[in-house]
Amino acid sequence: MLGILGGLVGITAICAVARPWEGFLIGFIGAAVACGTADLLEKMKIDDPVSCIGTHGTAGIWGMIAVGLFVEEDNLENFSHTKGLLKGIAQLILILPQ
Repeated sequence: MLGILGGLVGITAICAVARPWEGFLIGFIGAAVACGTADLLEKMKIDDPVSCIGTHGTAGIWGMIAVGLFVEEDNLENFSHTKGLLKGIAQLILILPQ
């Protein structure tokens, strides 16, 4: 369940403008990040019984990074007017603390 939730949290921020293969990749990485975080916290003996740090914390951060990497211009519904790092100009700076 943790992998499914982590994948869904990871893809939520960019779901409107992601292509299907990008959505699969982003969700897969979000699931891996969430599961890896849960394992790491358990190894460090940090109590997180419902794995909310992995699910909403690290998978959410991955989702914000994925927007900076994969977003593309959307002329149909005007969700986005820019291109991501892998598709044009660098938007990765938007996720850094200001």
